[in-house]
Amino acid sequence: MLTIYGTKQCRFCVECKSAFDTQGVEYTFVELLDDLQVLKKFINVRDTNPVYEGIQGSGKLGIPLIKTEEGTYTRDWKQFLPENYKN
Repeated sequence: MLTIYGTKQCRFCVECKSAFDTQGVEYTFVELLDDLQVLKKFINVRDTNPVYEGIQGSGKLGIPLIKTEEGTYTRDWKQFLPENYKN
């Protein structure tokens, strides 16, 4: 199952969750602002993972972040949507 790291205060995270819900994509949502330990783990990924090249040092959070079942990370959540909903 996919895991979304984000916050309900982020319009991009809300859009991602809404699209996944509408299209029946199964996921677990991890709210970054509810637990300091979760936020620290996310920041470690953001500061070290190549998916964040170009964002590191910009002041942007880079959410939502998707963790796949295989344990890889991507910021391209639309790739998990059916083809006719990606626009």
